[in-house]
Amino acid sequence: MVGIIIQSRMGSARLPGKSLRKIQGEPLLHYCVARAKLSKYADELVVATTIKQEDDSIEEWCLANGVECFRGSEEDVLDRYYQAASKYGFQTVVRLTADNPFIDPKLIDLLIISFLVYDNDYIGMGNNWPYGLGIEVLTFETLKKVWEAATLEPHREHVTLYIKENADSFKTKRIPLDRNLSNIRLTVDYQKDFDRAEKLLCGLLSKFGINFSWYEAVNLYKEMKFDEKI
Repeated sequence: MVGIIIQSRMGSARLPGKSLRKIQGEPLLHYCVARAKLSKYADELVVATTIKQEDDSIEEWCLANGVECFRGSEEDVLDRYYQAASKYGFQTVVRLTADNPFIDPKLIDLLIISFLVYDNDYIGMGNNWPYGLGIEVLTFETLKKVWEAATLEPHREHVTLYIKENADSFKTKRIPLDRNLSNIRLTVDYQKDFDRAEKLLCGLLSKFGINFSWYEAVNLYKEMKFDEKI
């Protein structure tokens, strides 16, 4: 069972409520969910939010749109992932975040296939990819091992940080990119990111529909000369 878990919450300090901020009538979360659902090799998708009252709206959106929703700890995101994966019986866990609306389903499938072929504990993206295309895949057993071993607050808040800082204890791999596009910002952390994402999404959706590729997003980003505006 390959399951996608998308972490999402309303309490962002840098851009409060960003998960449900709307672009063309749909919240940011919609684009991440809709694109992730295009994956051919994932069996299930769950949005993992917190038990805080302010995140009731995320659960309500999920219920209204036929999306599974799990609620857990706000600060202990590792526990939220572990409990969600346990509940749904995921053997392979794909980690996404709701502030990345440009995530590419073909990249999700590439990582799932690579993960299974290489028989890794963990696989992620190399450092040269545009910021905001982050996908991570790990076995449930690896997630459980980290959940049991991690005690430091940063390791509980950042799901895979323990793996990265203890790489010798895991079989890991990163998918490289043959050019450096790390200066291209496709995530949404700040208002200027949201404004950029809105312009990009409007252009991409009008040209390609919801199933646009990551490189089509990068090409439009360059056409709009966002690098020069940063």
